[in-house]
Amino acid sequence: MAGNRKSEITIAAIGLVGVIVTAVASNWDKISSPSSASNLPIASDDINVQLRYYVESTGLRTTLESLEKAKAERYRLQYKADPDTVNCMIDMGLQSSQLIEIAVNSLKGHFTLEDIKELNRINASPVMKRLAEKQPAISLDLVKGLEEAFERAHRRNIALAGNNRISGKQSVACPAG
Repeated sequence: MAGNRKSEITIAAIGLVGVIVTAVASNWDKISSPSSASNLPIASDDINVQLRYYVESTGLRTTLESLEKAKAERYRLQYKADPDTVNCMIDMGLQSSQLIEIAVNSLKGHFTLEDIKELNRINASPVMKRLAEKQPAISLDLVKGLEEAFERAHRRNIALAGNNRISGKQSVACPAG
């Protein structure tokens, strides 16, 4: 069960990055302007510095921390665990800081320093700052939706598997290929 939760968090993190990239791409015409190209939010030619700023400016860090708090509350309720036990469970899992390192390394493999500087400039716009502020709540909604979808899929798969055991036949919904 814990493996499924880690998968859900990972999927949520990946989804978050997708949401951010989609938001940037879909609003490019509204947030880009040639006159502000020299107005970078952080002056550094170190890609690691620029990437860490990107993580902060997109709301990724606060989102992951919000997801971690929600996971702690879910553990408290699910396992009826005391705060120390919940903290131990969280500490033994994938930490927000580890996810951030994974994200930074992934981004580094796909973007140049100049790309990240441009993304950081875009993220300094008012609309992108508002998006970053809302990312934790958006991500919590996303995780809730994913959990509900996974639960529905799980119930459906149990029903399909149960029907196949009883009848010994291939499901009509999923005919043999």
